Amino acid sequence: MTVEKFEEQITTVARFIQIYCDDKHDTDRLSGTLTTEYHGAKFEINYHLCPECEHLLRYADARLRACPHEDKPMCHNCKKICYEKQELRQIVSIMRYSGIKLGLSKIKEKVCSFKSKIGM
Repeated sequence: MTVEKFEEQITTVARFIQIYCDDKHDTDRLSGTLTTEYHGAKFEINYHLCPECEHLLRYADARLRACPHEDKPMCHNCKKICYEKQELRQIVSIMRYSGIKLGLSKIKEKVCSFKSKIGM
């Protein structure tokens, strides 16, 4: 996969994990930075996650870096799933929850913007 695609993938998964952790986990969180490298490009992603979610973020990063596909498919369309079953269940749950939440927040933003334009 391209460096740009890797950056998009790792920032998306980090954002989704952060949303999920913020809403679902009341445990002590760790502030940290995921420093990763892909084809010579370095990336730093700041986070504030519980230990379980931090582990999943680091696991997802390792899986993305090891992805053998030049044209990376969506994981659920891949013929060879590289996630272990437990981590796959967790990431699917997180992606579903956070994707719905982001979609609803975008709808809310559009409604508020529309209301302000018409003077409500």
